[in-house]
Amino acid sequence: MARSIAALLSPALLAWLDTLLVATAATAH
Repeated sequence: MARSIAALLSPALLAWLDTLLVATAATAH
């Protein structure tokens, strides 16, 4: 159960972090 939740959550978390990094880079420049 926890493993399937992690499998679903990981890509979403990575996508969110990627978006956050892009947003931070955009505001910094």
